[in-house]
Amino acid sequence: MHSVTPPEVEATELYVKPAKLQEKLEIQKSLVIWDGGLGAATNAMMTLKELVALYDANPSLTCETTIVSFENDLDPLKLAMRHTAHFPSLRHPGPSALLEKNEWKHPVHPIYWKLVVGDFLETIADTQPIPALIYYDFFSSKMGNKFWTKEAFQKLKYVCE
Repeated sequence: MHSVTPPEVEATELYVKPAKLQEKLEIQKSLVIWDGGLGAATNAMMTLKELVALYDANPSLTCETTIVSFENDLDPLKLAMRHTAHFPSLRHPGPSALLEKNEWKHPVHPIYWKLVVGDFLETIADTQPIPALIYYDFFSSKMGNKFWTKEAFQKLKYVCE
């Protein structure tokens, strides 16, 4: 899983930096990010950290940002929430609110986080709005994972068109 690279570093390097969030926030009225495979919420939390820093540094930003996290098994997040000493990114009101109410809104900035519980491939057809970015973070295809099949990507393409 994250045996060599800390999960916060991996999330930042694989998802947050390549997303070029500042560029998107400066030119778009709204930004939707789908977070496929919430797990212990590291990708979402690193994204929230970056978004808050960008909004704090640029008070003129008005882009409404929504992160939609998809997960069918909330046990990893629940476990991590019981051990925040080992998961510092979870020392934030967002994950608790997500587990309690399936949503969280930043108190100042236009940042909204929503949880869709269920199978990603079964719930995406009914999930709106369509994303500008997708964090596709499911277990490896070597695990025989259905999320890495041609059919899965065809469905995702169809839903996003």
